[in-house]
Amino acid sequence: MNIIETFERLFPLNRSITGNGLRQSLRIIGEEIPLAMIEYPTDMVCFDWEVPKEWNVKEAWLEDMEGNRIVDFANSNLHLLGYSISFQGVVTKEELMPHLYTLKDMPDAIPYVTSFYEERWGFCVPYNIYERLDRSHYRVHIDTELTPGSMTVGEGIIKGRTEKEILLHTYIGHPSMANDQLSGPLTMMLVCKWLLENRDSLHYSYRILFCPETIGTIAYLSQNIGHLKSNMIAGYVVAFTGDRGQLTYKMSKDKDSLSNRAALNVLNNSQRKHRILPYTPYGADERQFNSPGINLEMGAIMRSGPGEYKAYHTSLDDRDIISEESIQDSAKFLIETIQNLEANKTISPLHTMCEPKLDKKGLYTTLGKNGEDKTLGRQILGIWGLSDSHNDLIAVADTLQVPGYSLMKALKEAEKARIIKAERESEHDTQSKKQDTV
Repeated sequence: MNIIETFERLFPLNRSITGNGLRQSLRIIGEEIPLAMIEYPTDMVCFDWEVPKEWNVKEAWLEDMEGNRIVDFANSNLHLLGYSISFQGVVTKEELMPHLYTLKDMPDAIPYVTSFYEERWGFCVPYNIYERLDRSHYRVHIDTELTPGSMTVGEGIIKGRTEKEILLHTYIGHPSMANDQLSGPLTMMLVCKWLLENRDSLHYSYRILFCPETIGTIAYLSQNIGHLKSNMIAGYVVAFTGDRGQLTYKMSKDKDSLSNRAALNVLNNSQRKHRILPYTPYGADERQFNSPGINLEMGAIMRSGPGEYKAYHTSLDDRDIISEESIQDSAKFLIETIQNLEANKTISPLHTMCEPKLDKKGLYTTLGKNGEDKTLGRQILGIWGLSDSHNDLIAVADTLQVPGYSLMKALKEAEKARIIKAERESEHDTQSKKQDTV
């Protein structure tokens, strides 16, 4: 998969929370990874929300009475207020100004503004254009469709050996902006490619979601919450992963959740610059998954978060804001976290009464000499010494100050030598312990 080529295909499309631009984007993503498109009909009730009408744009422009084009949707889809209704006519400057949205402190930027749940018409313009509007009358042409239809969610399932699932979520539904929003889907595509390449060795199944922000996630949860509560053991929301900020992990609501423990073990034992944020009910769609009654422990992987970089929700959030290296590194972090989850087991001692004599089993050197490689033997002794029927591999790895997945060989050798017994804690249904009803 070529990240830049995929970005260039997706970037110009007019994505919103519904519509043909959203579907076309999901079809392009589906060329790389198996993806089904789920359609939720207009007016479908999902908890406290309803799926809105479907929105599509034919054309939209603003010009003066001499025919000089001031803004044109064809030049940037950000010029049109998101979900703008149709309007054609000549208006005075005084009538026009309440329908224009601009940012005085960012005079070259087109702001991203939406009106999903109240009908309005309008344009978004750079302030350096806005302040030069000096004619008495202007011609407005907005040709859009806001009609009963449906909202589209992309869903991919990669089957492992068990029905227990790890949920991976990103959102898609913003127009031409790079970090918010294409970086998340691009990162997710790289992770999915890795999962597909390694599918024969996967223990867990993986559910991958590409949702319109907020309403798409809420609609999906309203139809799938029972299944997720029964089967999901961990999960992550992936967004804002392309800028040059340091890698950031935002914790799920339960600080001791498996999602948090797997991710933090990787971060705390890597050389990456990073930051760890506590859970708050703001940000991307981790707020839906962690909400009261849902209580699915979803952490969030990002770099700079919502509102933390100046170009956020403007036309300046373009190709120059993101880097392929940041997207690759974000994907690598999530893959390493997945490897932690795949490796994790609860460990019980089979050998007791002082440490086992590993050299009898060919697992430790018999030569007491500096420079001898004792790594495997020391890891086996570390795993055995910390096994107590309650510790799992991630907890052991935290104590040994290494990533959990780096202990996989030692764990297998210790099991083979019948020094320890390792079992999947997830088979005891981590998430189904949560008995909340919806």
